[in-house]
Amino acid sequence: MDAPRRDDDLRQAITTETRRLAELDVETQQVRARLEALHAELTLADAAPEQTLIPPKQNPNPPNSAPTSTAEKLAIFRRLFRGRENVYPVRFVSKKTGKAGYAPACANKFVTGVCELPRVKCGACPNQAFMPADDAAVLDHLQGRQVMGTAWIASSVISSAIAMAKSANGGKRKQPPARIGRR
Repeated sequence: MDAPRRDDDLRQAITTETRRLAELDVETQQVRARLEALHAELTLADAAPEQTLIPPKQNPNPPNSAPTSTAEKLAIFRRLFRGRENVYPVRFVSKKTGKAGYAPACANKFVTGVCELPRVKCGACPNQAFMPADDAAVLDHLQGRQVMGTAWIASSVISSAIAMAKSANGGKRKQPPARIGRR
């Protein structure tokens, strides 16, 4: 009677260690993302000119000069567009229906033994590990490796409307909405 009990103990230990390994994988991904963000932040800090060294009448960046470094481009994007820092949506296309949608970026997505998609939706998942909208995520978006959702709102209403209209129509001009009701 000891053999079945020992088998159950071994299976339980394997399940426990598999879950722990998945948790460590998630933690490793999060630490790597944070480390990359810290490196990008350090690059931004190193690239920032000292305010005291530049005379007030001189402009260090001529008005028509384009940013050259990745850090400068990230800084411009993050200055122009704001969103939640603790989570961001990413675009997906359903294999079943072919329809596109957005879901929170999660470090546990499709991790065996942790993620239960599509049975359990991300919002109801007990193993949520939403990823922060750090420089690494923005860089992936700008380089086309992922599409960040519209939770990133432009810092002004006008640029927000332009950005949403362009993204909704693939960059084409948005048509005005049809009038509803009496004229």
